[in-house]
Amino acid sequence: MNQVAQPDHRSSEHHGLVIIEGIMGSGKSTTMRFVAKALEDAGRPALAVHERADPHPVRATDELQHWFEPWRESTAEQLAACALSRWRSFAQTIRVDLAVPVLDGQLFHGDLTNLFLMEASLDEIATYCDSLVQLIEPLRPLVVYLRQENVERAVRTVCAERGEAWLKYQVDWKLKGPYAVRRNLVGLEGLIALYQDYRLMTDALFDRLPLDKMAIETRGETGRGTTGRSWNGSVWTAYQAPVEVRVTGRIRATNGPSPTPPVREHPEAGDVAVRLQSPAADGRTRP
Repeated sequence: MNQVAQPDHRSSEHHGLVIIEGIMGSGKSTTMRFVAKALEDAGRPALAVHERADPHPVRATDELQHWFEPWRESTAEQLAACALSRWRSFAQTIRVDLAVPVLDGQLFHGDLTNLFLMEASLDEIATYCDSLVQLIEPLRPLVVYLRQENVERAVRTVCAERGEAWLKYQVDWKLKGPYAVRRNLVGLEGLIALYQDYRLMTDALFDRLPLDKMAIETRGETGRGTTGRSWNGSVWTAYQAPVEVRVTGRIRATNGPSPTPPVREHPEAGDVAVRLQSPAADGRTRP
């Protein structure tokens, strides 16, 4: 019997918050449910918070009439301030609550995504992320980053799985924002280009997080989180044990070799800033 070693020197028993991050279709919702169950099985009350929860405890766009298009009634600065206010209240609530919240996104995938769509600068987005981290750092959060190396393949796959209506919903939302409009991003190809730029940014933000964190390369598999279906069995089995060990602090026996999630080196933030802020000659940025 092999045992999975604790992959970090900090005690998992003190995590007061778990955040599951990744692009659409990466498996955030599936992983959120698994993590909440793992905590409950370990005797720790948990609260799974889906990105579609309504009302949502931290989503600032809930306060807007045009939540679908926040740029119609809010500046990036105003949205960031509102989001931080909600996070501050949420963090105070967590400190007196026994349950460990497990969030489906919201560090990157949420209001920060809207700041990106609103064409906030990388410096503005990084400042917002740093301020958010300061609010939640006393809770000893764990950030699990589900990452697919090939963004184009990942986006094409999830769009094919979820159908034309879902693709239209994504395009009508995300490609109507200032970032996409100024770069003439349209249709599926535009959505792919948008997420290639977005992922460059979140890679850089994740790399500089001063929090307990783990990056899992899913090699293009999609989690299909919004449909309620689970990952391909072999993929989920390979990553289940290390995630469970990190969030619960319990060593878990396995019958095979100890799986280790592959972690890649992320690009430097300065390099990403140059790419994001310098449109190519045809108005499109290049990853």
